[in-house]
Amino acid sequence: PDRYVPAFGMTTYHHSLKRENDDEISILETASALKELMEEGKIRYIGLSNESTFGVCEWVKACEQLGISDKIATIQNSYSLLDRRFDSELAEACDHYNIGLLPWSVLAGGLLSGKYNTRSTGKSLPSTSNSRFVRFPDYMKRWHPSSASTGTLDASEQYAQIAQDAGMTPSELAIAFVRSRKFV
Repeated sequence: PDRYVPAFGMTTYHHSLKRENDDEISILETASALKELMEEGKIRYIGLSNESTFGVCEWVKACEQLGISDKIATIQNSYSLLDRRFDSELAEACDHYNIGLLPWSVLAGGLLSGKYNTRSTGKSLPSTSNSRFVRFPDYMKRWHPSSASTGTLDASEQYAQIAQDAGMTPSELAIAFVRSRKFV
């Protein structure tokens, strides 16, 4: 979105981070440009990314104004066993407007693979010098084993244990969870 939204690990809206409207491109202006591309045959549908419930509703309103409300097809937001923010009012709005979720980071940057857990996780592969969190210490800090919250790390290890008990890898469990959601 071309406005402040709590994304990429932020979970709380902070009024002080809201940008002034003078440099913001409105949703209506963006939707108008997308409508022109549809009329030119260059695109068929609209996909949103990292959008909030407010943003989805604003997009629907703008597209209704332009007569293209049935063209919003998908939303691409973070969704995993560790990040279920979509499950609340965003899932309700997307269900109501028939907008499907294209989840990103279903393995929480790799944390849900189990290879970063501090105890044995059964079928998981050990991390190596080429593993993402080893090579890139600043990558996705909210999921990084050295900076994630204790609760996040504990949950990751508990999911790894559930996977082991079910005879699957942690990655298989994480992917199966996301694939089992109706809105995906």
